[in-house]
Amino acid sequence: MKLRHYLLLVLPVLLACLSLPANALNVIVNGQELPSDPPALQVAGRTMLPMRTVFEALGATVTWNDSTLTATGTRGEVSVDLTINSREARINGRTTQLDVPAQLINGRTYVPVRFPAEAFGAEVLWRETSQTVIVNLAPLTTTPVEPVTPVTPVTPVPPVTPVTPPVTPPVTPPVTPPVVQPQPGTVTGVVSAAEATRLTLTVNDGLQVFPLTANTVILRQGAQAAATALRPGDLAEVQYDAQRNATLVKDTFDLVEGKIVAKVPNQLLLDSRPDILMVQAQATLAREGSTVAPQYADLHNGDQVALRVTPGTNQIWEITLKTPVTPVTPPVTPPVTPPVTPAAPGIDRFYSDAPGPLRAGQVLHVTLEGTPGGRASFDLGTVRRGIRLQESRARAGRYELDWVVPAGLNALAVPLVGHLEVAGQQAPASEAPDPVTVDSLAPQVTLYGPQQAEQTANHQPNLAVLIADENGSGVDWEQTAITMRVNNNQNWPFTARRQGGLVTLSFDPLPAGPVLVAIDARDLAGNVKHVDWAFAVAQVAPAAAPGLTVSHDAGGKILTTGDTLTVTATGPEGGTATFNVGQWRTNVPMTEFYDLPGTYQGQITVPDVAAARQETVTVRLRNADGTILRATATPVVLFGLNRALAPQIVRPVADTKVGATVVIEGFTQPQAEVTATVTWAGKFLGFDVNGQVGQARMTADEQGHFQSDPIALDVSTLAGGVGYQVTVVSTRGGQTSDPVVVKFQK
Repeated sequence: MKLRHYLLLVLPVLLACLSLPANALNVIVNGQELPSDPPALQVAGRTMLPMRTVFEALGATVTWNDSTLTATGTRGEVSVDLTINSREARINGRTTQLDVPAQLINGRTYVPVRFPAEAFGAEVLWRETSQTVIVNLAPLTTTPVEPVTPVTPVTPVPPVTPVTPPVTPPVTPPVTPPVVQPQPGTVTGVVSAAEATRLTLTVNDGLQVFPLTANTVILRQGAQAAATALRPGDLAEVQYDAQRNATLVKDTFDLVEGKIVAKVPNQLLLDSRPDILMVQAQATLAREGSTVAPQYADLHNGDQVALRVTPGTNQIWEITLKTPVTPVTPPVTPPVTPPVTPAAPGIDRFYSDAPGPLRAGQVLHVTLEGTPGGRASFDLGTVRRGIRLQESRARAGRYELDWVVPAGLNALAVPLVGHLEVAGQQAPASEAPDPVTVDSLAPQVTLYGPQQAEQTANHQPNLAVLIADENGSGVDWEQTAITMRVNNNQNWPFTARRQGGLVTLSFDPLPAGPVLVAIDARDLAGNVKHVDWAFAVAQVAPAAAPGLTVSHDAGGKILTTGDTLTVTATGPEGGTATFNVGQWRTNVPMTEFYDLPGTYQGQITVPDVAAARQETVTVRLRNADGTILRATATPVVLFGLNRALAPQIVRPVADTKVGATVVIEGFTQPQAEVTATVTWAGKFLGFDVNGQVGQARMTADEQGHFQSDPIALDVSTLAGGVGYQVTVVSTRGGQTSDPVVVKFQK
């Protein structure tokens, strides 16, 4: 009943897809109707079709000259040249005029049907009632008919003016035009032919050939392969050098399986895919488990098939007819035959569904497709190795696992690598397209100010919160919240200022009573750290101790290796002063200013910082009479880890594809100012074109981590093969790093 209901729904859709609208144009060559996708168009009363469709239907070979934008079709001894946007065409080198020129429409090269057909000696008829062009073309003969060139009217020649003897100009040396050096680049197209030493692609209806060398790296479905493994109809991205030698080839194809619901000439509809699939003229057919290839007529509704399809299209290049499952009969002992060495296993696809940073308890679905009957596993960088995948019972060769992220695990943008072993043989490892970030630890929160449950007489104490997510996904500042309440329930307004990961709070004097500062620190994986910071403000402030005051110039900054800390004290003149930075640096001498008696100052240069820390600055002053004064500076001094200034880019990963937006993430020195500029580059009409997408400015936190907001890659351009790159520069303390460049694709 379910199958009948499905067919009742699908067949009207199929009939609607296969029927032509009333105003559609049809083209029939020698009784064979040409495919309607892409459709024929009518321009200025002339029927136009894509160049390759016309020439191949007429039995002509096609070549493309990229420099002159000229297509040449050759059939027998007749050649026809058509140039984009030119009304001049050539038949065997002789020029004639067109009513409508060849032109680019919807990214394809369209040419008039009648002109090349009649040039090759065909009869062209027009049937108005059905909007149909009928072409009858006789087969080639040993004596091809010379096409007739239209006679161009003769323009009258004006009278001849008497010629005076020419004056010989001075001889100047010939000017040598500048040599244009070829440039490396990237192009994407459909494989037309693949040999051991060269690869031919169809790009925008034209052919481009790339030599293959011993240094060419070829990846098919993410796994390394030989050039002969590439198939016509595969989608290939080719990176080439200045000599147009291919350096990297990334080859992909889609595998579509299902049951045939409907079949017409050159078109199939499967129960697993809603759109109609087009069978290419060069498509090959095979029968599973048999060396005898079937014919297209052998396919019937209900047959189970596997199709190899060009990604992003509905073009079929290979059809495999599946062997139907037969009832099990009692086994017959076969004759003993020598063991057959199994073919080497391989991984066709390996990927995961990671939507972003993952936290403990979330599920990561990992899939590996390859040789059936093996043992599959994957590695999460070097953090976890050998995580087993289970082969699907419904689909042999598909290995899957829903992996639950364990608690206490952190892994920042690590690669996901798949492994497959079949019958003791290891397939080449395959890396998933996107790295994975696992962050199961909540951010760390450090409080600067009154201690928990402390009572302070200061109605405006210094309050600061340090939030860090070291080696994690990064702090989600949009979702991190801080609130302040006094006397148990009254919200107290304040202003928060963030520098890196340090947030300082400014507010009006607090009333006497309890104070509660609530912090909810959240990272990008969704982990939350909640801290309640409680202290109290006393009714009466104690009298200030006379004699000595202390300050320093660190403020709310985080100091790291090479920075300078200056401490200043004011007290009785003529004394001897020293200062301590906790127990880390002690008895540092201070000098009294000659022109400011009673003012003492000392400095230290911060040595290597092995770990983030905070220290209190205290000053000891011995007066001339031998009495000793001591005082402590506020706030405490913060020290951070030392990092190189040159930025280390975590995202995007070099030579990978991102979505519609890109996020720039990495590490540099704490509090460094980071500028990231995203640009694009491509080619248009043979020229290099480029532009800027956007720019982000960030301040690194106390661990040196920085991350931009998403930058939209909405470049509107006619250029082909557009690539992107981000250039990142860090600046701190008057020093600027060398730029770091990462190239990626959309």
